[in-house]
Amino acid sequence: MVTSALPDQAGNIVLYGHNNMYGAVFKNLGTLEPGDSILLETGQRAWEYHVSRVELLPILAASADDLAAYQAYLQPTAAPRLTVISCWPPESNTHRVVVIAGP
Repeated sequence: MVTSALPDQAGNIVLYGHNNMYGAVFKNLGTLEPGDSILLETGQRAWEYHVSRVELLPILAASADDLAAYQAYLQPTAAPRLTVISCWPPESNTHRVVVIAGP
């Protein structure tokens, strides 16, 4: 994503991945809860984030308000934030699970 920040920058780091195909990198994303830790590792170092909220947003047949709520999570932020997104549930992909975490 062009507007995504990098781990060593302030802003919104947006990571999007599959939960049921092509390696299922975010297979267990929907099981995270507020307070859980996420470790983001790059070739430079590791950054720890703590989950503040987990949202399930409808995508299939979503209203304009639902789509706007989803798109808001993709926007840049002034404060450092990690946004991790995947399809949900794995069997039908009718929603997106959005995990918001801070350093």
